[in-house]
Amino acid sequence: MSNLSDWQCRQCGETSSDDFDACWNCGHDRDGKPPAQGFDSAKAANQGIRPDAITPRQINCLRCRTSMQLVGIKRFHEGSNLAPFLMGDLGELFIHRENYEVHACPGCGKLEFFLVEPPSRDETPAFVPDAER
Repeated sequence: MSNLSDWQCRQCGETSSDDFDACWNCGHDRDGKPPAQGFDSAKAANQGIRPDAITPRQINCLRCRTSMQLVGIKRFHEGSNLAPFLMGDLGELFIHRENYEVHACPGCGKLEFFLVEPPSRDETPAFVPDAER
């Protein structure tokens, strides 16, 4: 296991990130319960991005110019934790999740986040600087 928070699937032995409640490979949950009917391992593998499958970016820290290191992938969600808590799996439909590459500077501790999958050129960016309007 690469991180202390990672867990190993009891069914297939694959390592999964703590961000995931089910194994990306076979779909069994942490307790070994089988996946829901219709589980597609190829689809799950595309949604669960493994840090070892990403080529680290070659970037220098903007503060101290030290080469930054890929720390891993972090999955954030927007919205309240209340919807999934009150509505169970149905509440998960109302949560937007996004995967980010996390890079850290070993010199000064600065963190930088990058989208794992950049938006396509057809999508409107969420933020447009005043100079470009």
